[in-house]
Amino acid sequence: MLDQSYFKNTTNVTRVIYDSNDKNVFVRTGTKFGTSVTGFMPINGIPLAETYERNNSFTTICSMIMLRIMHMENKECQQILGDILDNHLLSRDYIKNEFKKENKSSKEKIEAIEKEFELHDGKKKPSISKIKEICTNKKITSARISAKQRTTIRDLLIESNIFEILNDEKPIVIVLDNAKIHQADDVAIACEILNIELIFLPKYSPDLNPIEDLWKIIKRVVYSSHYNNEEELVNIILDEFYKNVGKKSLIENWVDEFL
Repeated sequence: MLDQSYFKNTTNVTRVIYDSNDKNVFVRTGTKFGTSVTGFMPINGIPLAETYERNNSFTTICSMIMLRIMHMENKECQQILGDILDNHLLSRDYIKNEFKKENKSSKEKIEAIEKEFELHDGKKKPSISKIKEICTNKKITSARISAKQRTTIRDLLIESNIFEILNDEKPIVIVLDNAKIHQADDVAIACEILNIELIFLPKYSPDLNPIEDLWKIIKRVVYSSHYNNEEELVNIILDEFYKNVGKKSLIENWVDEFL
């Protein structure tokens, strides 16, 4: 079972703390922060929870690679997959710098415009759209960065030539919902290489995925706990995930009904 969830501190909630003298102390949480979690709750296998700034198709592929590493015997292939996850080409800072290089400086823009005029040599007006394209810098957004990460990790998997090795490993079957980030073409390509089969639940049926009940348990603990920063929040989430993920009550009814 795979699913993602987002946990945050509740900045708009006032907590009432009672001290030893029965005087109410009103406490507001500090700076707003949160973390996204990708969780795997297995029927037979090793559970996995990983936290990210935000969940997207790239992080989904990363988690599936980690899941495959945990469920395979070929040590050499494990190393190859680990090296892919650690590849500097996937670094947000590296990708940002590469995007910045694509944007021309003011001097480069002037030179490019002058060259455009020289090419036409007064016989034909330069294209306004071409001039506009030269003058416009592309914004470096999180969406562009994650899209680049996704295509890069896909290419790294393809170039690794490990398809046949992984095809000899025991297949992994994952039940998950129809979230857009799960249905990206690059996710499908990565799963084919990793020998992972995806079984999508019917739309609008979160009740069919028992990991939803696990998130409810964790959120009850999170929202009744005190934590000062994202690191402490992550520690609570991971502690509760691994403490509760193996509970038979979470999955036995699902197994009885669907398997």
